[in-house]
Amino acid sequence: MMANMTFLDVREADNWHYRGEGAANLVLAYHGCDPALIGKVLRLRKYVGNAEKISHGAKDTPILFPEEQVLWAEWPRMAAATSTAELNHAYIRDVLRPLMGDKHVDPGSLVDVSRSFVEALNRNIAHRRPAWRAETGSLIVSSGIGLLISDHSSFSIPRDILTELPPTITVEIKPKCGFLPVSPVIKEENLIKTTVSRFAMHQTLKLLQGKIKHISKYSPLDLFSGSESGIYKAICDLFMTPQNNLRIFCNGKEVYGDFDGSSTSPVDARVQLEYVLNEFLPSGAEGPVVSFQKLISHLLFRSNILKKLLIVQKLDAIDVEGSIQAYDKFLKHLKSSAPPLGAQESPLNGPVTATTGSPPQQTKLVNGTPHVNEPGKHTKVPHTFEECRTILRDFLISATAKDCGIMLTLLPMMADDISLPGSNVVTYSGRQYLHKVHLLDLDVKQLKKLPHYFQLDEEIVTAYRSSSSAC
Repeated sequence: MMANMTFLDVREADNWHYRGEGAANLVLAYHGCDPALIGKVLRLRKYVGNAEKISHGAKDTPILFPEEQVLWAEWPRMAAATSTAELNHAYIRDVLRPLMGDKHVDPGSLVDVSRSFVEALNRNIAHRRPAWRAETGSLIVSSGIGLLISDHSSFSIPRDILTELPPTITVEIKPKCGFLPVSPVIKEENLIKTTVSRFAMHQTLKLLQGKIKHISKYSPLDLFSGSESGIYKAICDLFMTPQNNLRIFCNGKEVYGDFDGSSTSPVDARVQLEYVLNEFLPSGAEGPVVSFQKLISHLLFRSNILKKLLIVQKLDAIDVEGSIQAYDKFLKHLKSSAPPLGAQESPLNGPVTATTGSPPQQTKLVNGTPHVNEPGKHTKVPHTFEECRTILRDFLISATAKDCGIMLTLLPMMADDISLPGSNVVTYSGRQYLHKVHLLDLDVKQLKKLPHYFQLDEEIVTAYRSSSSAC
């Protein structure tokens, strides 16, 4: 897979400013004059010293392990990817975008980056990174490929009207799993999972581990309830206990988020947010924060993004307790002497597929929404190789949907003639708002992590069960 743009000149690094980073990737925003790059961010992989190497072979060796190449064989661009950037680009474009739509999923574009360019970036941003992040790793200077994505936290507005506009507000939400499993393979002692949300149970474990100071009031079941009133309740609860599930930015600067790790009290944080929102929202008796909560809820409900995300989450039809059984059987099938794919061969025995192609043809429409497999089709413990393969793919896709983020960006309108691609205008409480909704953090999940997911699930249920019995 070839990139269509190249960053080679060290001087170009001066135009890229630090925006933020997660555990595995770092994001930089463009501040130069190139029209092709204005409104773009560059996502690069970090090198974490104690982590496994990102590639387990030479540069031209597929990054997926052989068993993963079998799993994703119908998506040849994934199977042929030789870098993490290529893999995630193919996954987002060929797997997730058909499921959740072009409007909310942006795969971006692959770009070549030179070693000298990345080394210059490392030097330029060193003083901008939080100390605890800098300790986790630097950018990989030899990866050679990055991902260029539209900056969904802002709008590309003509400069002649930019100074006339109020601040852009961006809301980031980590929604988590929005349904209760109904799988018949869940063990009797774990049936609490069918009545209490995974998020609520995980809060108990995090509290016992000292990772949080207070149990969150938020419930993903409210957010994914399908009603605007349920979404509003969830948003209000997120404002009470945001933890890492809610962050609000004004022109790219965080103005509201997790209080537990900061010196700012919840009261002071709310006062600061009210100050920012006073310029953003029309004054009313209920106050700017309540008005903002209602606006967010209305836009999320109107966008249908939660409905689409929930359908993809529900591809996990038999819960991790069933998927771990499929995982064990899948690996046993691969170790057997007979090629498991019929006429095709496993990568353990030979090539699976060509290195080019298009997404699989079995994608179906379910209630008007495209799906890799029909929800509910596999609800029992799988036995055949193909059943195991399908269950595992569905589980990993679902895991991405459960762990992704939602970015809602909005801007009050002062002019009636602004029209921007990828955004919408809505009238709320007598004022027009330009807004757009996108999904973030859509990286593919590794098959080898499934035993970890199963073990974590056991720990979560055990902690909650023990805590409940002690009360």
